[in-house]
Amino acid sequence: MPGLAAAPPTGSAAVPTGDPGVLVTGDAGSWRRLSQSELLAAAAEVESAIVSRSGRRADSQEREILVAGWPLQEWAGRLLAAWAVADGAALVLEADPALRLGAVLWARPTVFHGTAEELAALRLRVETARWPRRRRRRPVPPLGRLRTLFQREPPAADDEAFWRQRGAQLVRLPGLGDASR
Repeated sequence: MPGLAAAPPTGSAAVPTGDPGVLVTGDAGSWRRLSQSELLAAAAEVESAIVSRSGRRADSQEREILVAGWPLQEWAGRLLAAWAVADGAALVLEADPALRLGAVLWARPTVFHGTAEELAALRLRVETARWPRRRRRRPVPPLGRLRTLFQREPPAADDEAFWRQRGAQLVRLPGLGDASR
């Protein structure tokens, strides 16, 4: 097809040549223009983190569900929205941080992105919940299917260990600087 890149970055999307890109703000608040190729490559990194670190990919019949709340002009919001669209994931957006934990408990996502404070609140909720005791060889993910949690800050070792013991992983979301490779 004329006007399309010969080799799209993810194999599932064609990027028009001369693509205007997207504007995003980084953690410092400065604006940066990324090409669609850079954004899709970063979204592929998110997919890779979800697939490789969890040790398994969701059943092909199971759809990923993401709960997030970052504005789309910010890097985290744009990156996760790009991943969700490219993956065909269901996207639950809750802009109000006070309501985000409720959205997580209601939607029972496979992927969650939040601040360290939001993840601490979720951890407290998971720790204090009374789950039925079952003998299993593998840990059952929190909320029945939560496998991957992203946060902007580097995760603390004890937080990583807590989620790993429950069959989930806590991963740092790739930063805007990581997209420029």
